[in-house]
Amino acid sequence: MGCGVKYEQLSPGSDPSSVPVFFTKNGKEIGVVMVHVARGGLFPCVGLAAAGDAVRIVPQLIWPPDEDTHMSVDSMEEEWLRLHDIRLNGQMLEYCGRGKSLLDVGLAQARVPLNTTCHYFEMEIVDPGRSGYITIGLTKKEYPKYRHPGWNRGSIAYHADDGRVFTGKSIGSLFGPRCHKGDIMGCGIIFPRDYVCNYDSEGGSMEEESPEPLECDDLLEHFLHYQQPAVPALSPLYPNRHHRHHHHHHHNHIFTTDSEDDEDEEEEEEDEEDSLEPSRRQHLGGKVQVFFTRNGQMIGRREVELPRGGFFPSISMGSINERVRVNLRPLTG
Repeated sequence: MGCGVKYEQLSPGSDPSSVPVFFTKNGKEIGVVMVHVARGGLFPCVGLAAAGDAVRIVPQLIWPPDEDTHMSVDSMEEEWLRLHDIRLNGQMLEYCGRGKSLLDVGLAQARVPLNTTCHYFEMEIVDPGRSGYITIGLTKKEYPKYRHPGWNRGSIAYHADDGRVFTGKSIGSLFGPRCHKGDIMGCGIIFPRDYVCNYDSEGGSMEEESPEPLECDDLLEHFLHYQQPAVPALSPLYPNRHHRHHHHHHHNHIFTTDSEDDEDEEEEEEDEEDSLEPSRRQHLGGKVQVFFTRNGQMIGRREVELPRGGFFPSISMGSINERVRVNLRPLTG
């Protein structure tokens, strides 16, 4: 059974207070009714009446599932802060880089950092491409565009090709299974109950407390507590990625890449942050729990330092023909 709204059928100038709502059974549409939209909008809901009733929610379902439909969807460019070597097609992100070296990274960074209201996002691997060098994670706002999330300080990411998690350095640790075509990878933050948000929706500094934790935060924390981590699997793809060196040797001379310069700058930045008084260091965000999911199952979590300005949802790719479908707000309908 399914339910949705046909916003594409609303014509300019039509009454915005009523929308066409359709229902499906086993993937077939069975009817459409006009529904009045109350103040605050329409929210997905499911009702159960008898003891023992149970249903399974199918996340990230796109209706109708035609490839042509993606071409007519709004570009959604306003959702993204940066798109480097990434082509946007509705909810679809497509890698358009060379895919020949470590620096040929395609990076997509969302415009708004995760917060206590919107603290989780997902992506579906539509096409793993030639090598499946796809990652999902979180990065600071000024993250290098030619580095996969997780490789540099101020980031954390789950890598699909080898099932490793990278937490701000180029050496990853065994974390979960590899991900393939059709798999849905998710990433989110569990904020402390006394968390104080020091940044606005654009990642700028501010002095304002976050709202009280949502009820779904309690459910999510309960879910994560009782989930068992999946058995990690090591992929033959990218087998030496965690042992990479970023030096180019030529005629006995060593040239460093820009990534080394960036890492030097990050070390200087870290020293500056460590030297701050405690009253000023609290504005860096404190510790948060970052968790990852695969097909609705929790894989694991890591405690990391929240960077100044917050953590921005980020996705990267690195080989030709890679495509993912992104939902930046799967928990809000």
